[in-house]
Amino acid sequence: MFLATATVENKAKECLVKLVYGRYGTEVHDELAKILLAPRLFGTLAIPGAPIAIAMEHLQPPSPGKEGWVTLFSLGKNIESDAQRGLALAVHEIVQKLEQANLVHGDLRLNNLMVHVNGDGKILLVEGKARIKVIDFDWSGKRGQVAYPRWCNEKIVWPAQIGDSILPYHDRTLVGRWWRETFPNQEYPRILPRHRPRNVALFP
Repeated sequence: MFLATATVENKAKECLVKLVYGRYGTEVHDELAKILLAPRLFGTLAIPGAPIAIAMEHLQPPSPGKEGWVTLFSLGKNIESDAQRGLALAVHEIVQKLEQANLVHGDLRLNNLMVHVNGDGKILLVEGKARIKVIDFDWSGKRGQVAYPRWCNEKIVWPAQIGDSILPYHDRTLVGRWWRETFPNQEYPRILPRHRPRNVALFP
């Protein structure tokens, strides 16, 4: 990835360019970006024999006295209880929006969730809810039309096997697992998703 300048609505804007070999879930990225749950997608460029270039909004990191964005992973586990509740509401909204649109992300781990913080790195809440934007849409797509790639991290317990279709309840299951490990004292909304087989546990 690298920073570049793009012309957007006749204005020069700094953007982040990601190079992708293979497919990219442009539809899912754009769908979440429209409702401010992902960085704005400026465009893509595909040249035969070269990686796909994805130009998107650059989420600036915080600096002293200036708000910014950091990964949820980077914040660690020592997060105040009100901020944990705000995170739960925000993550739950993202999963619900994906399910309602019949879309999947496939890799909703902490390092793919960007959180809005103040200059001191404290999570900012709006009406009790954190602001989160999703990144990394390499596995994303429509329900049942994308699958777990063969290069999945084997140290992670994924909701399905390599090569299996990624289904909506997989996103919620993955979130539920890391949430319990990271914030054991803050309950995550346990609302049953659609399209979950009866014999599959939501929070194994």
